Amino acid sequence: MLPFLNEEQVRAEIRMVDLIPAMRTALIESSAGRVSQPAPDAFRRTAWRVLRYHADRGMARQRRA
Repeated sequence: MLPFLNEEQVRAEIRMVDLIPAMRTALIESSAGRVSQPAPDAFRRTAWRVLRYHADRGMARQRRA
């Protein structure tokens, strides 16, 4: 199972100055078709787990009317 990291843990490991060039490279590679991505169903299951994690801890954004 993949570990879930909170914001403080992520900030302790990743600096924005390092993240921006990495994201740029990832987007370029993805646009060029040189990246394999997980199946949509696997992505959806992971996304729901993340949303549930945040909702259970009251961190989910409240929808504005």
